[in-house]
Amino acid sequence: VDLQISLKKYNFKKQKKLSGIVKLPYQPKQVNKICIFCDSKHQFESEKLGFFYLNEETAKKMKNKKKIIKKLVKKFHFFVISDSIAKVIPRYMGTHLLKSGKSLVVVDHLTPLEAQVNQAKSQAKLYFKKDLNTGISIANVNMTTLQIQKNLQTVLTFFLALIDKKTSIVKNIFIKRCMGKTFSLI
Repeated sequence: VDLQISLKKYNFKKQKKLSGIVKLPYQPKQVNKICIFCDSKHQFESEKLGFFYLNEETAKKMKNKKKIIKKLVKKFHFFVISDSIAKVIPRYMGTHLLKSGKSLVVVDHLTPLEAQVNQAKSQAKLYFKKDLNTGISIANVNMTTLQIQKNLQTVLTFFLALIDKKTSIVKNIFIKRCMGKTFSLI
């Protein structure tokens, strides 16, 4: 289930860019492919949990191999980086991670890795680049209507906070089920 938002009369050159990450109460996607760039402690945890991981040495070997990095970026939905190597990994991967628009989540050693990954799975990224339209995945078909409503309410309140309650710039908001009919909210 997607939420599609269209704006009108918004100049991205003069006004602030609208973007942000919202934490949803329920996980919107069932299957997320995750890649963890980890240090030694997170490497043991990711082995136990069965996540795909790359340590710092493996990332260092991929430094100048653009084709391999592009394949890696296409393969995964989002990336998790240990806080101890968070400054080094973008140097090895280049700009491919940032240009892809996929979220990078930095994790620490204080809380368990599984809890932080589950929290990252329930995040949704809302951004308008240079286009006045955007879509954000808020739920899946297997969720109950109450869960969908809570996720929808969370995203809409976040969006209203982003636009500073200037609802005159909103053209329309649709809820769309994949391969289904759209339902208009405005």
